[in-house]
Amino acid sequence: MLAYHAVDSAHAFFREAIAQILLWTSMACLPGSVVLFVLAFRTKRHLPCLLFASVGGFVLTYFMWYFANLGATLSDFSGDVHYQSWLDFFPLGFGIALMVVAVRLSYAGSTRKT
Repeated sequence: MLAYHAVDSAHAFFREAIAQILLWTSMACLPGSVVLFVLAFRTKRHLPCLLFASVGGFVLTYFMWYFANLGATLSDFSGDVHYQSWLDFFPLGFGIALMVVAVRLSYAGSTRKT
């Protein structure tokens, strides 16, 4: 019986450790996406701009999805919570990335010497 409790507490410890890693990684997604958007805006070439903006859009989408589902889970008392799909947040995250790229390309076009 003692061995069962030791194994069960070890599993609980690892579940909590994974939950903490997910939480802190998700909290880092917002500043990470801002940094990626700034890098996308400041880079000179088009391919790195698109790469930074798309990764920033993905990271921002994950941040919004994780905390919306975390809030739904923490506020649920009945146990039948309806989780939102990741694709529900896709238009906002990648829409912001598309706006950064559009502003960057229009800025590059207006400052280009003829």
